[in-house]
Amino acid sequence: MKSKVFAAFLSAILLLNMIPTALAADAQTDQASAGTTTAQTQPAAQQSRQAASAVPTQQQAYERMIALKSKYPEGMTWTNSNSYAWKGGIFSVGYGCAGFAFLLSDAAFGDLPARMVRTIDYSSLKVGDILRVNNNSHSVIILKIEDSGVTLAEGNYNSSIHWGRVL
Repeated sequence: MKSKVFAAFLSAILLLNMIPTALAADAQTDQASAGTTTAQTQPAAQQSRQAASAVPTQQQAYERMIALKSKYPEGMTWTNSNSYAWKGGIFSVGYGCAGFAFLLSDAAFGDLPARMVRTIDYSSLKVGDILRVNNNSHSVIILKIEDSGVTLAEGNYNSSIHWGRVL
């Protein structure tokens, strides 16, 4: 049963060219145009939830992901036997490389909703974007973006976790 679920999941992922990211611009625009409610008129619990779900900066997203490096060190075994239930994503669970990318995405963005982009434009990439690479067969997550390329974190690359490969 587990192998059938895994096969179905991989089939779904391979059919989609996905780059889920937090809806930073859309979320900020929606919040700005949502009305005239101010922080002073909102209940404290609602203010707290909004603060907890605020879209992080790229630096904050990077720091939140890198904070997991000691728990998930370079070379630690991570295979398709490892899975993770994605809180903010468009899939409920990921195995292997997708699971590790989802784990880091949740560390960076919590349960903020993800989006799927079918056309990749290098200039629009952001820290925390999940990319499908190697002919749509492997998931990675962006840690840094520089002129020379993007720095990645990934699971199930040679059956282990890797931090810092540049693509």
